[in-house]
Amino acid sequence: MVTDGTYTAVIDRIEDAHAVLLIEEAGRDVDELVIHESKLPFELREANLVVHIALEGGVVKSVTADDEATDERMEDAQSRFDRLAQRPPESKEP
Repeated sequence: MVTDGTYTAVIDRIEDAHAVLLIEEAGRDVDELVIHESKLPFELREANLVVHIALEGGVVKSVTADDEATDERMEDAQSRFDRLAQRPPESKEP
């Protein structure tokens, strides 16, 4: 259960008018928070965005984008994909 405080989260998905946020701590997913999408600013209603979310009294007080962290994650993911897409060197066994 997510308690009051400020957290870093990734918007995992939005379905049936609800946003599923994966709460992170030290770079690892530690909890999941489901909120009505209306609690997110319109421009943040998109999967894979990194956000900072503040909760007070169990209520969402603010959600702000972390554009730099989102860009870094996208670049890291693309880099991993590119590495995986490369063909391995051909073996030159006799």
